[in-house]
Amino acid sequence: MRLLLIVAFFGVIAGVYQWGGNSLDEEQVRAFYERADRALAEQDDKTLCEMLSPDFEQVTLYRADNSQRRQVVDREKYCHEMGRNMAQLRRFREITGGDVPVEHEQTITRITLAPDKHSAEVETRATVAAPGMRMTARSRDTVVRKRWRMWITHSEGTTFVGPAPR
Repeated sequence: MRLLLIVAFFGVIAGVYQWGGNSLDEEQVRAFYERADRALAEQDDKTLCEMLSPDFEQVTLYRADNSQRRQVVDREKYCHEMGRNMAQLRRFREITGGDVPVEHEQTITRITLAPDKHSAEVETRATVAAPGMRMTARSRDTVVRKRWRMWITHSEGTTFVGPAPR
């Protein structure tokens, strides 16, 4: 009898770990993106990098005027570039006395949960405005949850770059 109770106990623990730690819902996805927004506002590139899976890949089509360029980056390159950009913003913030004239807004336009509830496709729209420049991006991210952890595994989108509206 004691053996059955022990087996049942470990079965319950394994079930909670397997299904609870790997399941994903819309509320978790929204909280994940809110965390990313806070990290971006705080210029915390380390947190942003930790939100990417080890095999992360981002495919972006940049469009400006009549030209376009496609860029594919992995996690290492993304984290390196993010760190460099955040360092520049921090320096700029020091020079301007804390007033950084860069505005960022991101909106989740759609969340599509996979039938197994282990992943989701998340469509976003983001705008970054700085003096003289404006970027508008639309992207589709794949978010997964494994062993109680959420990651972005893939991101694909288009970014429009142009002068800031007057």
